[in-house]
Amino acid sequence: MTSRRPSSAPSALQSTARLLRSGLNLLLAFGLAWALAACSSPPQPPASLARNDFESVRRHVEALIRHEMREHGVTGLSIALVDDQRIAWAFGTGWADQAARRPADAHTVYRMGSVSKLFTDLAALQLVEQGRLRLDMPLAEALPGFRLQLRDGSAAPTLRQLMTHHAGLPRDHAAGMWFDARQPAPTLAERVQALSGSEAAYPPGRIFSYSNIGLTLLGAVVERAAGQAFEQQLQQRVLGPLGMGSASFSAAPPPDAAMSKAYRQGRAIDEPALADVPAGGLNASVTDLAQFMKAVFADGRPVLQSPATLREMLRVQNGEVPLDQDFRVGLGWMLSTLGGEPLEGVDGVGPVAHHGGATVAFRSQLVLAPAQRLGVIVAANSSTAAPVVNRVAQRALALAIQARTGIAAPAESSPAPPPPVVDWPPAMRAALEGEYTSLAGRVRVLRHGEGLRAEALGQTFDLLPLADGSVRIRLRLFGLLPWSLGELDRLTLKLVPVDGRELLVGRIGRQTMRVGQRLPPPRPLPAALAALDGRYEPELQPGEYAFVEHTTVAVERGRLVARWRLRGEDETEVGFVIDPIDDRHGRILQTLADGGEVVRLDTRPDGAVTFRAAGYRWRRVAP
Repeated sequence: MTSRRPSSAPSALQSTARLLRSGLNLLLAFGLAWALAACSSPPQPPASLARNDFESVRRHVEALIRHEMREHGVTGLSIALVDDQRIAWAFGTGWADQAARRPADAHTVYRMGSVSKLFTDLAALQLVEQGRLRLDMPLAEALPGFRLQLRDGSAAPTLRQLMTHHAGLPRDHAAGMWFDARQPAPTLAERVQALSGSEAAYPPGRIFSYSNIGLTLLGAVVERAAGQAFEQQLQQRVLGPLGMGSASFSAAPPPDAAMSKAYRQGRAIDEPALADVPAGGLNASVTDLAQFMKAVFADGRPVLQSPATLREMLRVQNGEVPLDQDFRVGLGWMLSTLGGEPLEGVDGVGPVAHHGGATVAFRSQLVLAPAQRLGVIVAANSSTAAPVVNRVAQRALALAIQARTGIAAPAESSPAPPPPVVDWPPAMRAALEGEYTSLAGRVRVLRHGEGLRAEALGQTFDLLPLADGSVRIRLRLFGLLPWSLGELDRLTLKLVPVDGRELLVGRIGRQTMRVGQRLPPPRPLPAALAALDGRYEPELQPGEYAFVEHTTVAVERGRLVARWRLRGEDETEVGFVIDPIDDRHGRILQTLADGGEVVRLDTRPDGAVTFRAAGYRWRRVAP
């Protein structure tokens, strides 16, 4: 999912903050000396591999895992490599339960987060094959009674658009999403009732906008069409036939002897329950998920009737959506990503499909090359493990493909050099100055001497002009020393006209993605919205778990800005612009200047004016 996120605005912060934390946030928090001491060189992959030498792949991957777990403070991790219809190898390392001295192994069960979505999509496609659903069936037909407030007279989203995250829905309905695992779980029907009346963030079909709400609704469609509870349908029709013996769907972690404990910064924590079970409620081991990969390599057998259905899952569905740039998605599967796999663009490998997962403490990554019939699943029990599961999965798959085919991925240490830095062309400098809405919240690009600087994520970055008209970002530690931002050092940004907009487009390697959009001059703020200045906390139900500690709303240079503070290890505050719709409504802008989750002014029973967003009523706690 990326699934642990509380609402659309904070979720964009989290995805961006994770990219920066290992370099920027960690560095600023603990100091230069600590960072230099903590960073050791990762093991280098073998220079060559004999044909089908998966044992050498395993030895390197084990060394890489040990390094990454030390660097990122990961308590336990498991991995499996699948070679067509067999598991080439699978193992675990570290602790599934550190206090009980129970080691992690290939059969340890983890919360798999958004990897769950692939199974919800698969269950829906089974019903499509049976004629009980249609891929392009409108949601209003598939789920009568559910109300979605659409924009601009748009048509209702379809099941296909739910699967491809093009339904225009907000990412999350945070209220009631996470709760104490000791409480009774809400039914899927109760969750859908809470979601009914949601307001679309974008017109359906306009852009890729990841949504846990969308997959929860798809799960409700599956439940209604199948005529039995979602969890039972998935167990009987998907998990059971696949041979995933220890797998299950549930709101809370199951009381299973193989279930891993959850860890944050090396300390055991209670993993809360998740109401959005179809979007993130899968519990499984890596050997369970190996059975799923075998089915993918067998054209969907034994859970799909036709190989054409499996091919449709892996087919690019959004090639004609201009605002998506060249980001590609199938039915559930991600088919490209900013930064890409190390195999990106290597001739002869074929497409690489993947999906990651994240809950409060668990992280997972599933990545496979269908043409090579090779795949890897990695799962970990620590909230710091996102970069670990990603890096390990990608490296393991790259080396497995090299062992199978002799095709080596480009060396990670020698990416293609970026265009050279040039002096600032005056026209380019003038064109870039201004304000942007982005994945990192509001970004201000300002003149600094003869150059430009960007203010984002509470930090100031230098912008370096390149010969192709793009720019790179550079952080100076304490304003003095250049400091690497890791993968973001490869990122270039360019202002591009797309579909009548000035989009800020990011590129790493061959992959481009929409990062943000230039904001027009601020519009006059209605007095009622401007009066929201203050600090707010969400009103919670008993036992509810919320990721947002508080938000501070203020008028800044003519714009209404909400700054979200998250619980846990995410210490960064990011400001998102709330753009007025009318005198009582606004939108939390993300990557587009005219789309996002709706904010509604509200009146408490005591007469106090407050607002609603992400399903919460926000209570003012300070002026």
